[in-house]
Amino acid sequence: MRFGITPALMLAIGPDLIDLIQETVPNVSFSLVEAMSHVLVANLLADEIDDALCYDAQDQPQLNRRALLQEDLVFVTRPDFGMRRQIGLGDVLDETLAMPDEADTVRVAVARAARELGRELKVNYEVRSIAAMKRLAQRGSASCVLPFASVAAEVKTGELIAFPIVQPPIRRMLYLVSPTQRAPRRCDTALLAAVEASLDSLVVMLGRLAHPLRGDVD
Repeated sequence: MRFGITPALMLAIGPDLIDLIQETVPNVSFSLVEAMSHVLVANLLADEIDDALCYDAQDQPQLNRRALLQEDLVFVTRPDFGMRRQIGLGDVLDETLAMPDEADTVRVAVARAARELGRELKVNYEVRSIAAMKRLAQRGSASCVLPFASVAAEVKTGELIAFPIVQPPIRRMLYLVSPTQRAPRRCDTALLAAVEASLDSLVVMLGRLAHPLRGDVD
């Protein structure tokens, strides 16, 4: 089984997911493929992976989607930015921003919310690497919008700070995605249970940023 997962999720739940799948589906050969969400969807459509945990997968006939979690993104910046409990999207858009390419689900979500405010998203540094974006934020060269799991370690050590975004919040949906043309497998129920169990620690980490939606299928 070739299973796709995003870099942030790999950091947050990768080891737990591997252990749970080995426990519940011990006779299945399992490998994790790490990539951004839009790349994972392309991999699924090209039959390069079998399943994926990815964000904001578009509704299309070739894919089955099970909604698991809605997640609020955060504004990430240097530690001396100034303490506050939250930040408005309008203020985020006024900052120097580092973001991934235009196909990335985070950038798509921010751009969509900006348009709803009558604003345009201006990206000063287009960077595909989360590590590079975090480094720019640590240096004070740019700020970014990221999932909290991507920066939890740096926030804990004080290398970065992260604020919830409001007015409006920037949210994305986590799906377990598989090809529609594939026949049901004996391991599917166990796989779903392992995925849902592995997400428990992520929900705890995210706190109020997490909105579980397990069981929603389309």
